[in-house]
Amino acid sequence: MTKDHIKYSKVNLAKMNGNVLTEADSILGLAAKRPIRQGYMLTHNQFEAPKLIKRGDGIMIQAVSKLLTVSTPGEALTHGRLGENIRVRNLKSDREVIARVKDRDTVIVMLY
Repeated sequence: MTKDHIKYSKVNLAKMNGNVLTEADSILGLAAKRPIRQGYMLTHNQFEAPKLIKRGDGIMIQAVSKLLTVSTPGEALTHGRLGENIRVRNLKSDREVIARVKDRDTVIVMLY
């Protein structure tokens, strides 16, 4: 979502649900869950973080501990948004692990 997608209108907020958006900044960068028709009021629950990683994407798996970080190529087995845990396959060992999405091509497995 960018500012170009939003048109501001004056409305009586007293007659609106308390969830109606009054500032576009809170949804910039988010994706609509479903198509939104032009002229409809926007609410927070119509938006979600975009999927950064899609099933089948090639990603880097970072295994991180206090002293060491090791990276290896992997494949996403599920879709994922920033901060979500997803299943990934280590392409070198063919093992599946759960990892947290860091960005578009990196997931993190914390080692203790």
